[in-house]
Amino acid sequence: MWTLLLLQDVPYDAVKDFVPVVCVTSSPNIVVAHPSPPVKSISELIALAKSRPGELNCSMGGTGTTPHLAAELSKSIASYGLFAPARTPVALVQRLNEETVKLLNTPDVKQKLFNISVEVVGASPDAFAAMIKIEINKWRKVIRDAGIRDQ
Repeated sequence: MWTLLLLQDVPYDAVKDFVPVVCVTSSPNIVVAHPSPPVKSISELIALAKSRPGELNCSMGGTGTTPHLAAELSKSIASYGLFAPARTPVALVQRLNEETVKLLNTPDVKQKLFNISVEVVGASPDAFAAMIKIEINKWRKVIRDAGIRDQ
């Protein structure tokens, strides 16, 4: 979602036109490498890549995708959520949050999400809103620093 906001003109303002209800899950990024490079960690892989500019390659699903941005972010060093329209009453947002968190914490749902490699977050609306601001600023910098443009 954040990459769409930052790469394309969209007919809405995702921060102003929606209110965060709950951060539902997060999904890790996984790096898979051939065993031949002499590295045992991400930091060692980054150091190797910096010591051999232009010699190592990586593959991802396309411009602006999470793996692409994660690779760009890795040169210098994922979330799903539920939203409602901006003027949704606070009491309704809170109720949606509480019911969603309750559902997310049931053993069956937790197991199903674990099976597809995502972990339950269940953050409050305020915590989710704070996370969104941080994520937008982080990815804006990654996109700008890497010179990524929508194709």
